[in-house]
Amino acid sequence: MSEMRTVDWACPKCSTKCKITIWNSINVDLDPELKDKIFSDELFIWECPECGQKTLVPQNFLYHDMGRKFMLFFNFFDEREKDEKRYATPQHPNESNESNDLPWMEGYTLRSVYGLLNLKEKIFILEHGLNDIAVERQKYMISHLAIPEIAEKGYKLLFGKIDKDATDVSEYGAIYYFYDDEEKKQTVTVRFALDNYYEHCKALEIDPRMKVTGLACIDQGWMDYHLKTSQI
Repeated sequence: MSEMRTVDWACPKCSTKCKITIWNSINVDLDPELKDKIFSDELFIWECPECGQKTLVPQNFLYHDMGRKFMLFFNFFDEREKDEKRYATPQHPNESNESNDLPWMEGYTLRSVYGLLNLKEKIFILEHGLNDIAVERQKYMISHLAIPEIAEKGYKLLFGKIDKDATDVSEYGAIYYFYDDEEKKQTVTVRFALDNYYEHCKALEIDPRMKVTGLACIDQGWMDYHLKTSQI
């Protein structure tokens, strides 16, 4: 079940004191409405009952999807990429990527996630049943080789969707990504054959740099670190 606690809080505008709810863990199978509140940002917004002031309330919690077998250890602030040394050593070296410590955890994917946008994307990727390492590898190749201006200009490429009916791209369909072009002030969508994603899945099996141990933070920083600094 989901777990919460109450903490003392004071409105930054009128100083009204009250207690607010902070979540320690969220189980979306038992409390699916909490996932909706994450994606709408409602979970992180508190409105003062006295003056109506809306305030951001950062929260760190465990996100648990029992049906799809993944757990995300979420930190609201996205500071991990500023310290690439963290990508070299797992946060919890004794934990495996797919933990077998407990029978019910067999086959689980465990991840550390930093930043709300990264949390939403990670949930979306894993809900689609995709391998998030392969997705990040494909994103990296798109950003640095296929469309290098994405990396050159520091844009953030995000997973969009898969469409298995897009047979004009390939017999398997297409995978979509998008990024915000700040110069053109527009969101750009790109699509690639789903075959290309499957090729990246195959690459994980033969590339030892892509082996995950511990409670890893699999994002573009992790991919950049392991492709540039690790030896095959």
